[in-house]
Amino acid sequence: MSCEKKRAAVLSTAFALLVICESEIGAADDPKPGAARQSVKEGSVAQAIPLDIRLATRRVRSDSTGTPTSVEMWRGAELTRQTFFPRLAGSFRLTSSDRMVETRSRARRNGAVYSRLQQTFSGISVEGAVYTLIEKHGRVIAGVGRVAPGLKTTTTPAVTEAAALAAASNAIGATRYRWESEPQRFPAPRGTLVLYSGDLGRTKPFVLAWRFRIGVASPARTAWLVHVDAISGAVIDRRSLIHHADTQGLGASVYGGGPLHIVADSFGKPSDPSYRLREATGRRVSTFDLVGDAAADFVDDDNNWKEPEVRRGATAHWAAERFWDLLAGLSDGLYLGPDGQGVAGLASYQVEAGHCANPDSPGPYFDELDEAAYLCNGSDPAGPPDVDLETVAHEFTHAVALYSVDGGFGPDRESQALEEGFGDIMATSANALTGDGADSDWTLFEQSSAFKSQRSLANPNLHRQPDTYGGDHWADALAAPNPHVAGGVPAHWFY
Repeated sequence: MSCEKKRAAVLSTAFALLVICESEIGAADDPKPGAARQSVKEGSVAQAIPLDIRLATRRVRSDSTGTPTSVEMWRGAELTRQTFFPRLAGSFRLTSSDRMVETRSRARRNGAVYSRLQQTFSGISVEGAVYTLIEKHGRVIAGVGRVAPGLKTTTTPAVTEAAALAAASNAIGATRYRWESEPQRFPAPRGTLVLYSGDLGRTKPFVLAWRFRIGVASPARTAWLVHVDAISGAVIDRRSLIHHADTQGLGASVYGGGPLHIVADSFGKPSDPSYRLREATGRRVSTFDLVGDAAADFVDDDNNWKEPEVRRGATAHWAAERFWDLLAGLSDGLYLGPDGQGVAGLASYQVEAGHCANPDSPGPYFDELDEAAYLCNGSDPAGPPDVDLETVAHEFTHAVALYSVDGGFGPDRESQALEEGFGDIMATSANALTGDGADSDWTLFEQSSAFKSQRSLANPNLHRQPDTYGGDHWADALAAPNPHVAGGVPAHWFY
């Protein structure tokens, strides 16, 4: 699906955290607002001529606080990664105590440079406040991430590092730690002062905290990330750092049929096991339940994903793993992201938020900016969720196109129609070669919800798609608001 068809749903499946729809950037008429470049100390939000983000961007999305989380720039907005935040500090509600510090920069094959910037406040890192800027030809063309606006908190700890480590160790309750049993390999943990909020300030305010990474030797070999309030000394939270205990599991499909064989991640304590839909050492596919802007794991206590509330997650996870296997067996030239990594996600359906109810693009879609294929729960109106193998394979083919074709097929209608047609080709191929219970009959999306029309590769005319260039329904394809209709031509060619 095109980059215009974004966030119509809240069930999501993604193959990486970031990509920009570079084929579309600059495609519209450019009003050239003419934001001149200037030399500004890296990251500083002071001593820069302010610029309103509404004048510099073609498209901007914001979170519930009004802070921009993704932007696409006009060509005339001549901002570099050094001047981007100083010029737009007002729009991001950054203060003179904030800096955006570059921590990593990487060039891609297509000439784009991806730079990661970490927010600091009075010299202290704001945990989770990271923005990635994409540059081409020396100017920022897009960005995505989160910052913490309007911070007002102390940066002077009242609790010492040693006292905070003692509190963190007590919270874990181990009998022996790695720095005690293997001091040559593991030095005692050092604390790092950070500004921390469990949800990036949405409902929990940022506080000054000591952050520790603590390795446990016994009773079980584990590792934990612990945050201790640097003012009160209370443990804020702890999180396991053991992520790669891939374990074979079983799932029940929302469409019925036999059990689904999946791989999940075992985490938690041996006495209290928990499993989540992540595979890290093989296919590297993870499945999340995304509610609004917050992603959460599907969790199960016995790795038998049969309960109704987790079946949709297990079904999408299985489909993503099968499609990964299909690509791995086809060619080394087809891959799902800049490093071959994949991430899949699901979300519950919220009509009131407009998700899955976009009149211009109902149903599942792939978002090139997020590198996410959003799927639909299908709970309202009634219908099965769009987590079937054909839907997942079609949407993930956009990720393949994005990287295998170095930026996708381009913004014009016929190029997009080719990409949609190839998505249908991969969908029917995945069904035929892997099987998900649907009939291998060249008809797509029989299992999924009423949001999405079925399509036929054998006879596209059945669904008012053309089967030849300029043939029947070609006028419909040209007049359609999206390129799916014209995709019947390459799909029928494959048939």
